[in-house]
Amino acid sequence: MNESEKRATTKKTTRTDPAYGALRKRPSTMDFFRKHRAGILIVLTFFCVVLLSVGGWLLIDWLKAPDHPTATTASDHSSATTVSDSRGPDITPAPLPLDGKIIFLDAGHGGYDNGCNYPEDDPVYKEKEFNLQIAIEAKKQLEALGAEVIMTRTDDSFISIYARPALVHLFCLDYLKENGLLSISADTEMRLREGMNQAIQINSTDISAGCMGAMVGSGFSDDLIELLELEYQLDHIIFISVHNNWGSNTKRHGTAVYYVTDESIIESEDRLIKKDPYYANPDYTVREHYYGRDGERNRTLARFLHDSIVASAPELNNDLPDLVTDNFAVLREQGLASVMLELTYLSNPEDRELWTDPDVVRKMAEGISNGCLYYYNNTDA
Repeated sequence: MNESEKRATTKKTTRTDPAYGALRKRPSTMDFFRKHRAGILIVLTFFCVVLLSVGGWLLIDWLKAPDHPTATTASDHSSATTVSDSRGPDITPAPLPLDGKIIFLDAGHGGYDNGCNYPEDDPVYKEKEFNLQIAIEAKKQLEALGAEVIMTRTDDSFISIYARPALVHLFCLDYLKENGLLSISADTEMRLREGMNQAIQINSTDISAGCMGAMVGSGFSDDLIELLELEYQLDHIIFISVHNNWGSNTKRHGTAVYYVTDESIIESEDRLIKKDPYYANPDYTVREHYYGRDGERNRTLARFLHDSIVASAPELNNDLPDLVTDNFAVLREQGLASVMLELTYLSNPEDRELWTDPDVVRKMAEGISNGCLYYYNNTDA
């Protein structure tokens, strides 16, 4: 068969021939994926979900573990602190500026004792109320700085000028004893506690009734001197009495801070014993002059408080003496660094208006808290 016959008898396949299609359209991988795309995506999604779930649970377990292994060096091991339960180091909050400091706030007067009034015959303004308002606001601000604040009164109660230092003495006795610092005899401690409780229970200014308790008389008894010597060492505890003033000269206004020294008390006691019948009472013991207070420490506290108060409330600044020595029982009869604030003059119309302004009260309290902060930061307390 010649070549032309071979070509004639050989079946030709063309694009229109079904056999051509059978040869050219063999299923490819892409054809498979196109045909089964939906099913494949479902399977892949399922496996991804399973993997993510398992991985997530493993990650959570790892994060919950108390310790995570990390690369360490020899110095790491030598400086590490072994903790039996392997919880890692505790995170301690940063200390506040007045942590560990204790501040007595003594809101003057109270109860039937209004302090100064205006008008005097039918008072609208009562010193006792303003004193307490300022002390409460100062307490909030001091506690925000970390201080422990003790109020001698928190409501409209009368507390005598001798019951107040008696409360201080009892607190100091407890504090000294709890901290292993009480070095007086048990008998001395008992006598002091009995005398202080007597002053608190009698709660009056009647010497014949025993209102002064263990503090009766000029100077100090031997028992009380022992306690005072211990209280002088409590530099981190201070006493602030909050008052407002009155003067016959209605132009006087603003803030003054009072404190005591040995000299101011001796001069006052000598004069009162000679001229005031109150001190001629046979129950009032006249002793030798006492020297031993730290008047300079009191003055330092007075200076910081005055300057901070008038800086916070400039309307309280004046041209009068800003620091004054005197003889007040609440300062005289205990051994802490102590001052008495006379913040305004109720007798002055402009000062009187300040009493109705909550912002001024806030600024006064801010000045008190700042003064305490500056005092502690600039002394060895």
